[in-house]
Amino acid sequence: MKTCIRLFTAFCLVPTLSMPASSETGIEFSEMPVGCKWHLEYSDGWRAVSEFVGKEADFYVVETRSWDSDGSIAFRSEFDENGLLVKRFGSDGYWEKFEPSACPATESRCTHRYRASDGTDINIKNVTKKNGAKYVVQSSVIGGESYDDEQFQLGPFGIKVDIRSLSSRIKVVRFENCGD
Repeated sequence: MKTCIRLFTAFCLVPTLSMPASSETGIEFSEMPVGCKWHLEYSDGWRAVSEFVGKEADFYVVETRSWDSDGSIAFRSEFDENGLLVKRFGSDGYWEKFEPSACPATESRCTHRYRASDGTDINIKNVTKKNGAKYVVQSSVIGGESYDDEQFQLGPFGIKVDIRSLSSRIKVVRFENCGD
């Protein structure tokens, strides 16, 4: 379950269904050079590097490795043409799917279906509001529990660079091979 939480939070541009197409934007992969890397530090001590490896079939692909590993992939994430997360596969066989995709990191109200290899199958509602330079996300299972509010800031290419909740924090500490 710890892996699930780590994977879910790391990119969650969380839920999207009820929004006009013009605001359905996530990570700007069309502007990002292949090989662009962002180094992440998690509040539990885990450190990782995510790398944009290009487009495969209909998906933009990001591979994430632990800083202190032998270079093997911890998980692989696939994003749709709008840069929104749709699938993630862990090296341990764990997988997650967001249908139709995770929500964009913009002011919005949206829902999505979240399924995972552990049998989880839930519908999630998100309300994202801008508060200065930060965004605040209120998420809940439709008809069920609420999650801790999440706050985040966006950086280059629309990547979340500082994500905080009551129980965790993920921070991008460095970009590499990303152009200027």
